[in-house]
Amino acid sequence: TDGLLRCTYKTHDSGDELTSAYSLCFDPAGENLVCGYKKAAVTYCLQRPGAQPLGVFDLSAHGQNEIISTVALSRFGMVACGSYDGTVGLYTDAGSFKPYFLIPKMHHRSGVTQVMFSPCGGFLYTGGRKDGKIHCWEMRAGSGAKPLYSLARPQVKKTNQTIAFDIHPHGGHLY
Repeated sequence: TDGLLRCTYKTHDSGDELTSAYSLCFDPAGENLVCGYKKAAVTYCLQRPGAQPLGVFDLSAHGQNEIISTVALSRFGMVACGSYDGTVGLYTDAGSFKPYFLIPKMHHRSGVTQVMFSPCGGFLYTGGRKDGKIHCWEMRAGSGAKPLYSLARPQVKKTNQTIAFDIHPHGGHLY
């Protein structure tokens, strides 16, 4: 709130070069920070600043082969990672990144630019670049084969802009 730097978190690539995150998300408890990189995610403990993360996770082993462009954490600890390759990976928790299921790239026309859990944690909403739909996925299903429903947003199909959405804190409205 006063503009002072509190701490830094550094990530190095395989060539020991400093690299920047493409996306990040704080966990609901405010204890950890999850960052998205190319084909990887890194979890940091906010109480331990520096270059030593809690974990570095190779997401290409689970089918996510591009930049992790968006990250969301549910109140139950589940992690969703959207990628520029059009996939959305669901992982059981930010500490282990055990795969839960992968939403295949056929559901988004281009890269996934936003993932967001509903306040209850039972649903995941996904949206992408040049994609005229926001998809809703039920978390209990355990398979990313088909969205529960999709919401049309026709104005997005012709633009390269990232069009964001948000969910009302009580879960009654999608903006």
